Amino acid sequence: MRNSSPPSLPAVLVLVATAHLASAAEEVKIDRGRPVLELSARLVRSYGYLVTYEDAPPDAQDVIVGKLPNGLEYRNLILKPMVFHVSARGVAAGTSSKAGTAAVAAAIRPLGPDVIEPLLAEYNASGNPGKFTAIYEGEYAHIVPAGRPVHGKMIDFQPILSTVVRVDQQEGKCWDLLTNMLNEVQQTRGVRVTNNLPVGFALDGKQCSVHGQNLAARQVLIQLLDGLGQHPGFVFPPDRYVWTLVYDPTTDAWFLSTQLVPTQDHVEPASAPLAPRVTVPGQPNGYFTPTPVPPVKK
Repeated sequence: MRNSSPPSLPAVLVLVATAHLASAAEEVKIDRGRPVLELSARLVRSYGYLVTYEDAPPDAQDVIVGKLPNGLEYRNLILKPMVFHVSARGVAAGTSSKAGTAAVAAAIRPLGPDVIEPLLAEYNASGNPGKFTAIYEGEYAHIVPAGRPVHGKMIDFQPILSTVVRVDQQEGKCWDLLTNMLNEVQQTRGVRVTNNLPVGFALDGKQCSVHGQNLAARQVLIQLLDGLGQHPGFVFPPDRYVWTLVYDPTTDAWFLSTQLVPTQDHVEPASAPLAPRVTVPGQPNGYFTPTPVPPVKK
């Protein structure tokens, strides 16, 4: 491990249309933060894709140790900047711009392996820590670890949300069902998962139902978030949510957060600047600016 001063700014992404419009590719430049985590957030914001993200504990050789101003230690990943090439928009055949190049149509391609796999291949070949793969489930693409790196080698690792849960209680308050599911995951896997979903989810008292038993925790989470997104009377289209499950090497815990998915007619323009993230106490230091945490045991 190496010593380092704490990072000062959240990840910065810039989305730029490339000159190679024949493939409708756009560049996502990431110079800080976890590249695939930040990429997944951009795919949600700019294309309305239902992309979720989950990572695994890093190899010790890919972790730095530093100290916060109050003297507490933190751990973070050693990461390199990346440029991803996103082919998510169609090309308007027969049209041209003033520069004489083909124009990128507004239409967004359906989410599937042809969009996700090239991006994961770029990351997996980058030399950055870990490897990722994708699970395609209905409208969703779940980006998950392809294994866990240990001493420079990849070993088998079951993604945390692939853990099968019994679903003993199938109806009740959405928040209670979510809490029960996460508790079962923690007991089965021997890990800690912190729920960082908005407090409003706990206070609104919405009722949810889960269909099926012995389901992957991921499938339960989809059903619960769908229930939380329903509006009274079903007058308006439901809100859709995706999640991230981020491992924090400082606290040896996973942090579950959600993101509202815009409809594809309300996505951010490709040229829109990225809104600055707000530091949230309790979030993992690889996702937000580090916050004071208990000292690392030596």
